[in-house]
Amino acid sequence: MTKNFDLESALKKFRPFDKVEAEHLDKVLAFVGKGEDLFTRENKQGHIVGSAFLFNRDLSKILLNFHKKLNRWNQFGGHSDGEKNTMSVAARELQEESGITNFEPLLGEIADVESHVYPAKNGEPEHIHYDIRFFFVTDEEKFQTSDESKELRWFTLDEFKNEKSKILDSDDARKRLLAKWQIAIG
Repeated sequence: MTKNFDLESALKKFRPFDKVEAEHLDKVLAFVGKGEDLFTRENKQGHIVGSAFLFNRDLSKILLNFHKKLNRWNQFGGHSDGEKNTMSVAARELQEESGITNFEPLLGEIADVESHVYPAKNGEPEHIHYDIRFFFVTDEEKFQTSDESKELRWFTLDEFKNEKSKILDSDDARKRLLAKWQIAIG
């Protein structure tokens, strides 16, 4: 499903949706260009993380998790832990955090990029997550809530539009996802 993904070439092909995402892409490309310890938590300044937005097959709903540490509705995702295939990281995290095993990439490429400050937690200092995000689709409706989440919930497009508080890491990210979702629906 994800074995031939190359981050650097995928980032070079990626076209940002708007000016804000272009700024995030520039930051990610600058970080990747340094080539130093990109994929482990050993880099205390920041590291690459992989995220997954999961939609049902007809794209009428998105599954989000209410993240315990971040106290907000979020996509699935996490640290690369040395894995350089960021699409595989996103897929692994999606499976671990939702229990859903039957899914596939919607686009086969990066869907969104974001760089954001991750707060200091559990002895780790504040650092930057260079978040590479992918869209996946599934036919499964049932899920399992992992230890990382308070709850998981399917949101319709209208519910997502109306959920203004505690959703994603910024209002820009929420608006961008909403616009990309509407484009994907057609």
